Amino acid sequence: MTGNAFIISHSLMIDETYVAGLREALGEFRPRAVLILDEAHHAAPASGARYAIDSQFTKAIRDLASRFEHRLFLSATPHNGHSNSFSALLEMLDPQRFTRGVPAKPKDLEQIMVRRLKSDLRRIDARTFPLRRVEPITIDGLDANAPELVLAEMLSDYRALREKRISRMGARKAAQARIVFAGLQHRLLSSAAAFASTLTKHKQTLERQLTGDLTDPLPLALPTDGEDTAEFLLDEDEAADELIAYDDRTLETAAAATAPEPGREMAEELDAVQEMLALAVEASRGADARVRWILNWIGKEFAPAGIWSNRRLLIFTEWETTRRWLERRLKEGIASTEDAENRIEVFSGA
Repeated sequence: MTGNAFIISHSLMIDETYVAGLREALGEFRPRAVLILDEAHHAAPASGARYAIDSQFTKAIRDLASRFEHRLFLSATPHNGHSNSFSALLEMLDPQRFTRGVPAKPKDLEQIMVRRLKSDLRRIDARTFPLRRVEPITIDGLDANAPELVLAEMLSDYRALREKRISRMGARKAAQARIVFAGLQHRLLSSAAAFASTLTKHKQTLERQLTGDLTDPLPLALPTDGEDTAEFLLDEDEAADELIAYDDRTLETAAAATAPEPGREMAEELDAVQEMLALAVEASRGADARVRWILNWIGKEFAPAGIWSNRRLLIFTEWETTRRWLERRLKEGIASTEDAENRIEVFSGA
């Protein structure tokens, strides 16, 4: 490859601090420049409505894509089930051939779309592309008082508590309020540390709402179609994976959008959040059952009899907070082994 190559995360594409310099470097149009967009389906509007409100990421890609002479979009799921959303994505890729709101013709798609399954690649060279096996790992025998189980129950109870208030809102505000809960669910599934991080922001928001210090929230561009709300949440959360602070602000803004009158229900919610936060913080100070399983497996597969082999293990995390927490727990777990300080390397896009 000749020339300069830059790798930019999705979340940075909506951060003006980074994008302003990129626009300046590209100018209005950069000949011979190539944009390669991975997970391109996130750039498609989440709603199927013809004139749906674009997300920040959609707007960012539309603006930047037009500045490149060549564009390559990569996606395993380019079509989200809505033809208008798909045509909007195609328009960003090739505005000469496709128009938003106009269904794409099969003959036009054939000229710009290459479909390849992993099985197709393995037929070409099975050695280069080994067979992937997905094997679920079941962890049995957890104590009923295990923090991860207790927190899940507490969060479920908290959802029921919030729904009392959310159910009285209009559809749009209710969707905004539920973003908070969806984010908390995702974080708890990731780690107690990630859960505690987001829960802290949520607690601060509730406290400001109770004191009346948070009354003018920023508007959120949400689809009005209830069916598309879940898809929107996934897209927004995935776009913020690498900038945890950005995601926390998104959740905080969504919480503010409920704009309730301070009262007994809000106080009950705050009490529930404080209880969850105390347990999450305590749980984040140690390894959970999943980390203990990983450490045990590493000992058997990578360091039998205390002697490290040359095998390598790759672990991917959804959130930067989880990545830092997991790194710390793994280092603690192998601390007594040979050359432990050099056994773990980290690559982070945050």
